[in-house]
Amino acid sequence: VLIYRESAKFPWRVYSDYTLVPGSLTNGLGYIKIDKLIKGDYAFAKGDEAANLTQLNSEEKKISIFPNPTNDLLNVYLPQLETESLQVSIYSEMGQLIQVHKVKQNENGIITIDVKALTQGNYIVTIDSKKRNKMESVKFQVH
Repeated sequence: VLIYRESAKFPWRVYSDYTLVPGSLTNGLGYIKIDKLIKGDYAFAKGDEAANLTQLNSEEKKISIFPNPTNDLLNVYLPQLETESLQVSIYSEMGQLIQVHKVKQNENGIITIDVKALTQGNYIVTIDSKKRNKMESVKFQVH
């Protein structure tokens, strides 16, 4: 999987604007042609495009979201964080900041975010914990 971020300030996301050109079955050589090259950082990740990006670079259980896709409310489950103030940011698939929320988890570790105002498409939600100086991201879809 090819992943991309505009800069180190942005979370990684799956980059889908490329063509995989397989090589010969005997030598396994092939290449990836980036159809639309945009300025930023690129990397290869082992995984499935359906997997959330936290699974690609995680040594522990990270955030999970439900329902996904959604069209009204998005629940974010943070199993490892204590009740604390958090910043939740929503980015477009191209890395543009769309919304920022200052929130607290409930006692079950769940944050609920209203996404009714978002248009149909793919988004990235990031959770920033100042107490733990940690940021986590996961993709979701609005339909």
